[in-house]
Amino acid sequence: AWRNSLWFLGVDPDAPERGDGGLVEPLRTMYLPLIESCRCGLSGSPLEEWTGTIQGRVGLVVVLDQFPRLVVPGTPDMLMCAGLAQEVAKEVLSDQGEELPWAHKLFCYLALMHAEDLELASEGALNILRLTESFDSRDNYRGLSAHLRDTWLVAQEHLSLLRRFGRYPHYNLALGRESTEAEATWLRSKKLPFWAARSTFVGSSSQAGAKKQAEQKPLVLPSGVKHNRLRILVLHGMKMNGKSFEKKGPQLL
Repeated sequence: AWRNSLWFLGVDPDAPERGDGGLVEPLRTMYLPLIESCRCGLSGSPLEEWTGTIQGRVGLVVVLDQFPRLVVPGTPDMLMCAGLAQEVAKEVLSDQGEELPWAHKLFCYLALMHAEDLELASEGALNILRLTESFDSRDNYRGLSAHLRDTWLVAQEHLSLLRRFGRYPHYNLALGRESTEAEATWLRSKKLPFWAARSTFVGSSSQAGAKKQAEQKPLVLPSGVKHNRLRILVLHGMKMNGKSFEKKGPQLL
């Protein structure tokens, strides 16, 4: 979430102040049509005018690479502009790499890290490490350094996946690919990283979710029986998880 607060920095004054999870719907409403307009490239898209400034081009990287992973996870649309985001990121780093603010650099590096190309992903990961190390020795940036260090660990996990599978298994759902037995085992693992789990989740607003909901059969009650809906509010502490609630639930009811 700390990176989300940087999304709109100097790019879009009309955007929400923060990109936290509660803003998924506003982000989807505001930006998804714009992202879809870039499906075949920037030509003719309203976002084409963003290429006129360095801030706008970095904004393109954020919108095309980061936003779809949040608002349409696990669907083909999640990666519809990932390649374009990587191309823009490479151009930005080539033209203004040394002059960019650190946050702008980070989002360009992340876009490269998301590529299913070991050389490109390695370039993004290595630059994330260099960025992290540049803050490690600054006393006033210890909090930022810790966040960047976590991002570097995520980058290492991405590279490990590419070396192991030659691709990102958590992209399989979005790309309509069949998972190998080894990939399926990894995807079912209890230790699946949060960023991979998020990419394999299909939200309720997706076509798949809508189709599943439409296929559900309505409840048919016996003749003469009225359907009274019962609503139960459950309050529980942080120490109670799903399993413990299932065990204690019948006792409460």
